[in-house]
This record gives sequence, structure tokens and C-alpha cells, in this order.
Amino acid sequence: RIFGYFPEDRFRWMKGWGFNFARLPLDYRFFVKDGDWMKLDETQLKKLDAAVAYGRTYGIHVNINFHRAPGYCCNPPMEPKSLFVDAEPQEAFVRLWAALARRYRGISNDELTFDLVNEPAPVKGYDATPERYAAVARRAVEAIREVDPERFVMSDGWSWGNEPAKGLHPLPRNVGESIHPYSPHSVTHFGAAFMRLDKLGQCPPWPPVGYDSGRKWFLDNYFAKWKEVEREGCYLHLGEFGTYFKCPHATALKWTEDLLSIAR
Repeated sequence: RIFGYFPEDRFRWMKGWGFNFARLPLDYRFFVKDGDWMKLDETQLKKLDAAVAYGRTYGIHVNINFHRAPGYCCNPPMEPKSLFVDAEPQEAFVRLWAALARRYRGISNDELTFDLVNEPAPVKGYDATPERYAAVARRAVEAIREVDPERFVMSDGWSWGNEPAKGLHPLPRNVGESIHPYSPHSVTHFGAAFMRLDKLGQCPPWPPVGYDSGRKWFLDNYFAKWKEVEREGCYLHLGEFGTYFKCPHATALKWTEDLLSIAR
């Protein structure tokens, strides 16, 4: 496994496979000096510069995202302070995005966008709420706007990308929302011990019982709550989706086909 940079051949492979979008799931700890949240490491930032340049070379849109931000990550280990309640990580988060906005100012939104933080959610220990997330997200957007007024910014939906981040609505200009529709978990994460779904005897049927169409299930049970957001004119992006490798292949293909039919 390769940590801390994005080799050129990855972008070449993506282009060859027909993909045109790459989200870079960053860990802020790679970009600060000696664990000091307020001091950026220029050597590490140059590795990010290279990834942005590779995207432009190969015609792949680059979306910069912090999977681990100062004070928050939806995965272990826990951060020492909370992005949602503590001043220090909030200041570091805002400074970091302002620095990246300054660094990449002038690059077209067709080539580069930002995604603030992966899957804000009520993860135990962070005291996160939708209102607290919205407050820090607005601060970050404002800091980006001060440097680069036109940069397009994504906010992941609240609760692991599943619920509209209502505190941010109506969204400012050039701000969209990213959806992560792993649903229903009993299908998408079938067999996954980390979701405690490894004891199911068999994968539930797709479409679910009572539905002739998986597309109809999605529209009734997942996307209905996003319709109001869509009517507001919000740009919606399916930032993540998929099935665990133990999901039966035929089920995984049908689930994906139904989801993509709505995405289109």
C-alpha cells in the first residue's frame, strides 16, 4: 500500500478505464509539521500539487477531500479534540482550506473542486450535531470564498452522507452536496464484520420484498428526502456508493444498475 502521495500511473490507469473523476481522500496529518495543526509542510503539499497536475494532464477531475480532518474522522483512531466543539481544530480546519484555496486559485472548477470533510456524523466522542457541523462548514466555505470566490465546494450529507445537511440550506452559490447511498446496509454491506452483518445466513433479496423494482425502492426509501433539496436547485453528487465484496455478484450488479439509473 502506498501512503502520502498519488503516483502518476494511477491517473493513467483511470483514464484508460474510462473514468474522469478522482476524489483524493486526504489525511491532514500528512500535511502538517511535527503534529502542529497550524504549520503546513510544503514538501508534502508538493505531492498534492503533483496529483492536481496529473489530473489536468490526463483529463481527470480532481476533488480534494479530507477523510481525516483536524478534530474528526468517521473511522478510528479518534482525534484528540473535536472539530465540532473545540476552537483549535476548527481554526486549523479553516486555515487549511484557505491555504489550499490560495494554492490552487486560478485552476478551473472543471478541473478541481473541494469536498470539506468525509461523512460528518454523530460518531461517538465528537459531540457532533447537524448544527455544529453546519457552523464549521460555513466558516470553511467563507474562508475559501475570501481567497477564491469561484471555487466550487462540496459538503457531504450529514449522517455519513445520508441526510441533507439542513443547517447549510439554502446552500451558498457554488456549493453542492455529496450523497453516499450505501442502502440498505443489509445488502450493500452483506458479510461485513465491521457492520455486524457477517452472521446473516444469506443476502436479502434485491429488489426487497414487496417491490417489483429496486429503482422504486430507492425512490421511496432513500431519494425522497433529497427531492426537496433538489427542488431548491442544489447540485447533488453521488460521491460514494457500492457493495461489499461478499454481496452476491448478481445482486451487486442489479443494485448498482438501479442506483445508476437514478443518478443519470
